[in-house]
Amino acid sequence: MRRCLGSILTDASRWDADAETRKPLRGRVGCDQSAMRLSPPPCWKSTLPPRRRKPSTAAKTEAPKVGSAVTLRRAPGGKGWEFLPPKCATQRQDDLDEVHKMLELGEIDVAIDELRWLLEECADFVDAHRLLGELALTNGDLPLARGHFGYAYTASTRALPSQLEGPVLYETAGNRSFFESAKGLAHCLIEMEKPDLARDVLDKMLELDPADPLSISAIRDGLPPKARGK
Repeated sequence: MRRCLGSILTDASRWDADAETRKPLRGRVGCDQSAMRLSPPPCWKSTLPPRRRKPSTAAKTEAPKVGSAVTLRRAPGGKGWEFLPPKCATQRQDDLDEVHKMLELGEIDVAIDELRWLLEECADFVDAHRLLGELALTNGDLPLARGHFGYAYTASTRALPSQLEGPVLYETAGNRSFFESAKGLAHCLIEMEKPDLARDVLDKMLELDPADPLSISAIRDGLPPKARGK
């Protein structure tokens, strides 16, 4: 049975606090997709062959499965640490490559359907959440973008130990989706007038990569003072 996005985002509920006030079917996987779809031109037709959906081989259980969560490993060359995507994500890298081709061809609807299917098969697929967040942001859907960016952020930070010796650098390939998702999340929170939550995200980014290649400090410095007592 397909999992809807509402259940996939359970662990990131703090980033999607407005979910109760949103339309019931908005952003649900396999449900009414009109809430997020970008309108294709009238003559639109996919140039790619239809995909044959493979049934998921993963066990249907609520508990985290082996190979289904983001982990952390030493980065190549010993430069700090690198987020390692779950096995279910690496097994579907070819599918993600297809999504990039769809986006290059302007086949937005097909790409969105593919990304949603990937999340049904692998809920912690950070790259898929990041792309859906970017598409939602382009479409002006801040709550949905916040939900996807927030899930990618939470799925990654869950892998961090309480005491981490060494940085998690943006320059390391496996970390870029996390940082881009975190920056997208902070942007959504700022636009939704939640500067304190945005500050928490920006602080974590600076803590992990003090070199600040994404100019996070400038964004943080532009936030209003933190509310007293928080």
